[in-house]
Amino acid sequence: TVKVDVATKEDAWGLRIWNVIQGLRTLRDTGLTRELEIWGIVDGLVVNGVIDELSYICPDVNLEKPKVELPSDQTSLSNFFNVAGGGSIAETTRSKRRSRTQKVYIADVKTRGNRTLPSASAFRPTKIQLMLYHHLLTALATNAVDFSVLTTRYSLDPDKTFSDEFITQVGGLNDEPFSSSQEEPNGSHESEPNSGQDSLATLLAHNNLSTLWSLMISEFQLTLPDGAASLGSVLKAEYRSRGDGFILGSKTFVMDEADLTSYLSHEMEWWKGEREPHGVAVEEAFKCRSCDFADECEWRLNKVEEAIEMARMTRKRTAAI
Repeated sequence: TVKVDVATKEDAWGLRIWNVIQGLRTLRDTGLTRELEIWGIVDGLVVNGVIDELSYICPDVNLEKPKVELPSDQTSLSNFFNVAGGGSIAETTRSKRRSRTQKVYIADVKTRGNRTLPSASAFRPTKIQLMLYHHLLTALATNAVDFSVLTTRYSLDPDKTFSDEFITQVGGLNDEPFSSSQEEPNGSHESEPNSGQDSLATLLAHNNLSTLWSLMISEFQLTLPDGAASLGSVLKAEYRSRGDGFILGSKTFVMDEADLTSYLSHEMEWWKGEREPHGVAVEEAFKCRSCDFADECEWRLNKVEEAIEMARMTRKRTAAI
């Protein structure tokens, strides 16, 4: 952690955007990045999150590429190449594979007090969180996030020049340029914008939020050139013990845009005051134990009254018999 002094709100936001730029470059350079902040717009409202981990490692190959059963009389492609004497399919397609863009996968780490994995209902919020990250990343990679909505929300001046102190501090953090000669994780050697330039030169050329945001978008497009298609559809949540960090296990699942859209539509109706709140499902009533509003919750009170009324009706029927 390096302390950077900021003089203005614009400096503070510039630092956040700069960290994202460095995170994306680190992902392409090393194949892994952690704590990547993202922003987006959901139903007109600003949403912000921090992704625990992005990498080129698929957490569950079987989910990403389901196995296809071949007819008994059909030879697999890999066997065909071996039988034909032309070497393995990996050798035959190595050059093509080097130029192919690898997918980026999202993962999250959760801690738990007990040493068990969460139930399906308890896992639901994490599942929605990861799918939302996938959705927001796609929007950033396709330049579909209106930055003016964010600057208005946080009262920022996108054209205000960063302070000299900020540019000097951040510009001195990394004097080594990202070399275009380094091989990318997918095997390509394509040069990137600003390769060979140091941080100070980059900041001087992008010395306000508007231009720095544009640079960040270009980094997203380099990292995810095909938008959603560059993002792996398999999402992973890893669970660790809160006490000693022991890995309890993980859950993987496939991105479901329809499920996410349905959930967001329902929740945003409440968030924007367009519907009354709904109580949790009975199997999720355990959440009420940690709710600050449990004692005055109308839904809980109504459920208690319903239970009392049902008990009263049962006694009446029993007495009548």
